[in-house]
Amino acid sequence: GSEQWEEFWRTLDAVGVWSWASHYDNPGICDGTQWSLKLSHAGRHLRSEGSNAFPGAPGPDYSRSCAFAQFLVALRKLTGFSELQ
Repeated sequence: GSEQWEEFWRTLDAVGVWSWASHYDNPGICDGTQWSLKLSHAGRHLRSEGSNAFPGAPGPDYSRSCAFAQFLVALRKLTGFSELQ
């Protein structure tokens, strides 16, 4: 419900999602993980993407404490989709 959404947006604010760069890239890797995110909420907008690099981690791996991992945790809580890593 609305409490879950409110928690999601609070978490995104806490991890600084609105200040993420438009692109994160690790040019040393030709294969791997590509991601993209487009958000709009409360008059704010974000478009961010990456290739083997993530907010808070130059890649190709990221720690559980980095901003991108915290975003994924919030998304899992909101959606219940456990395949997000």
